[in-house]
Amino acid sequence: LNAYCYNLYNKSDVRIAKTDFLKLKMISLSYDVPKNYIKNMNISNLRLRLQATNLLTFTNSKWHGLDPETSYLGIPLLPAYSVSVNISF
Repeated sequence: LNAYCYNLYNKSDVRIAKTDFLKLKMISLSYDVPKNYIKNMNISNLRLRLQATNLLTFTNSKWHGLDPETSYLGIPLLPAYSVSVNISF
């Protein structure tokens, strides 16, 4: 009887939540340093870049902060940040 009740709950619509979501998946900003700032360093080009992934996820409140893309594991995707410098001589 206990297993039967568990299966009824598990297969009911009580456990269903809307999976509509909006996500800011990736943003990247780059900046080319003006040539007159780097000409004395024997550098022809200098580019700085900042990139961030998995910044924001807007979901239904029933998700309680979880990410709909990883709901099976219950672990949200963590934000990741990277900084890069590209130098041409």
